[in-house]
This record gives sequence, C-alpha cells and structure tokens, in this order.
Amino acid sequence: MRYFFLIIIILNSIYSFAEKNDTIIKIDTTFIKETKNLLSTQLYLSNSSNNFNIKSYNINKTLNYTPNINGNIGFGFAYKWIGASISIGLKNNEIEKKGKTDKFDIGFTMFGQKNIIDAKLQLFNGFYIANPWIYDTNFTDTLNYPKRKDITTNSARISWVYSFNNKKFSNKAAFAQSEIQLKSVGSFLLGAFANANIISADSSVLPIQARNQFSPESNFNTTGNLSFTFGGGYAYSFIVKHFFLTLSLIQGLGMQWIIMIYDNEQLNEVRKSLATHTQIRLCIGYNSYRNYFGINAFGDISPFELTKENKTEVNFNSNYIKIYYGHRFNFNMFKKKQ
Repeated sequence: MRYFFLIIIILNSIYSFAEKNDTIIKIDTTFIKETKNLLSTQLYLSNSSNNFNIKSYNINKTLNYTPNINGNIGFGFAYKWIGASISIGLKNNEIEKKGKTDKFDIGFTMFGQKNIIDAKLQLFNGFYIANPWIYDTNFTDTLNYPKRKDITTNSARISWVYSFNNKKFSNKAAFAQSEIQLKSVGSFLLGAFANANIISADSSVLPIQARNQFSPESNFNTTGNLSFTFGGGYAYSFIVKHFFLTLSLIQGLGMQWIIMIYDNEQLNEVRKSLATHTQIRLCIGYNSYRNYFGINAFGDISPFELTKENKTEVNFNSNYIKIYYGHRFNFNMFKKKQ
C-alpha cells in the first residue's frame, strides 16, 4: 500500500506541473466561464463500489457478484486551489438480506485544463450473488441472497487522460463543475491506464449449484490481472442554457498478465494476453454562476478471459455515482455581481 501512496505523491507533482502549464493556455471565454474566484460549497450523496461477474458466452449466462455497501452523505468546498470534503456513511438496512461488506476505499481525481489524472485503491471483503435465479429457478426477491463472506477483491488503478480541444472544452465544467461550459463542444481524448485486480476466496468462487452450467475453468479460488493499456476516445458536452449533458468514452488496448488458481489447486496458470479497457464518465445537471446540481457517474471496466476455448471471461468493474447540489459565494462586494 505504501507504493500506492508514493505513486499518488508522484502523480500530484506531475499534475501540479501540468497545471502550471495549463495557466499558459488562454481559454476561449465564449465557451468557458471561470469560477475560481468564488467559494464553491456542495452537499452530496455518493457511492463508490467495485463488482465482478463471470460470463460464459457458450451458454450466454452471467453470474454477478456485488458488495453490499451503503452510500455516503457529505459536504465539500473549493476556493481557488484549496478544496476539501468530509462525508459519513448512511445506515445499511440490508445486511441480513445481502450480507455485510467491509471496505477500504481511497483515491483522488484531478481535473486540469488539459489533463485528468485518476488513482484509486479499493479493498472489499464480503459479496452476494445479485442474480441467483440463473441457476436457482425458485429464487424470488423476497428471499435472502446467497452470501459469500470469504470473497475478497483488491483493485488499484492509475490513469491519465489528455483533452485536445482544451481551449474550448472544459474538463472542470464537464466533470467537477468548477467552471461553466457556455456552449456545446467536444474534444478528442488520449489515455494511458494501469489496472491491477485480484479476486480470491477460501473455496471456489462458483457456487456448487452453478458449476454444471459453467466451464471447469470458471471453478477458481483466485484470479486476477495486471494490465497496461493505451487508447483514445471522445467527450462531448451538450449545453442548453445552463443545463448540460456530458458523456466521455475511452477505449484502451494493450497487454495483460492473468493469474489462475483453481479449486483443485492442481491447475495453476499465469499467462499473457491482449487487454482491453473501457472508461466511461457521464454527468447531467444544471450549472449556473451561483447554483449547480446534477448526477455524476463513472465506470472503469477491465475484462480478462479465463479460457479462449470455452469463451469464459471475468469482468471487473469499478464504479462511482454522486448526486450533488452546490452554491457559489462571491466575497468581493466591490465588484458588480456577474
């Protein structure tokens, strides 16, 4: 874990250097309005999670594993280059039905005029099967879900995204609402990504009832991947007065190393293969000079094949959603209100 924090410090230094270069950029003020001289405050509800599924293309079935986590309610502020937030967890009323999940979740995302730098470390213990009806036709939503207290996932990701149309398209307005996008505009994106994911359990991750429906290669105790990918994509902000809809999609391609430890502990495997990677950001809401609100969602998808012959793969997903309301204050009473 200490290496992860060291990487964060290094990335923060890189970002600070990039931000200094960003100040050289003269943004097009017909497209972007700055709010850095205002105090921005924000109330929000958020939920950060990771989940995984085992998918068999031969039988067209997917088994979904999900942590039972509650959301957070928080408050944050930002003024010029200073910002902070604090949140508390909401009560979880579904522990009996879906089991208990313990988690450690830390990270940061920094939005610059040109660059987005993102780093995340997530450790989750305790999952439930979200769709047991694919192997148990008698299951209904009134029953308790099958729980796996022994399943643990560890994931770490670091990514860098560069926005080409940085004089007109604002990352800060699109994804952090620390600026205002005045006109509809898009930008091509370039990205580099490093992902490491591990899934482990005391026994086979597959429940006994489902083993005859999936290939033997799905009957693992531990699996994971380490991938390095590069890719491109596009982001577009659609603006109607102060209302906006922003969608960003990047598709990466590279190499990955996959580890497999099977339930019989006899077929251990480490192999190299082609890696794909998808990162999605979506934000919809309202953003004016004084008030702003909306929904911000993020998804990072890292799939890897268990076997080519039987076409079975694991999809590891890291996701985040935030519902927020914010207000900006102007402390300079000697200037005209803008």
